Amino acid sequence: MILAGLLVLVAGPVASASATLTIETPRSGTTSKITRPSFAGSTAELIEPVTVQIYEGESTTGTLVQTLGPAAPTPGGEWTVQAGTLTDGTYTAKAEQPESGGIGPALESNTVTFTVNTQPPTVTLNQPTSPSNNRKPVFSGTASETSNVVVA
Repeated sequence: MILAGLLVLVAGPVASASATLTIETPRSGTTSKITRPSFAGSTAELIEPVTVQIYEGESTTGTLVQTLGPAAPTPGGEWTVQAGTLTDGTYTAKAEQPESGGIGPALESNTVTFTVNTQPPTVTLNQPTSPSNNRKPVFSGTASETSNVVVA
């Protein structure tokens, strides 16, 4: 007598091996006066919501200051969340998303480090030589911002 058995495995949805989660804005290295920045990105995992963690400092080893979301991805894979008010300083953000079905590891995004700076720029103008007969004096100085300074 030969006994035959049938083994059937049933599995839930499984994320693709190439599933990705990214933060696209804000860009890493940016400085902004906006105290409630928006975070946007994309994911290949369309079922599970995305959360964003914001840490003080230049890495995710800093103190966790906010957890944003959950944000449901659109059918195109885009997601967006808005932070609560942040004080002046440098922050690092990372997005996370559970793997669909909960059987794999959570997806983690790239990290983005950004700075909130609401202070006005400081400008120092060096005194030109005085008295002078120069009708077109040259001015020099320093500024805390990298944009051009216009002397009027």
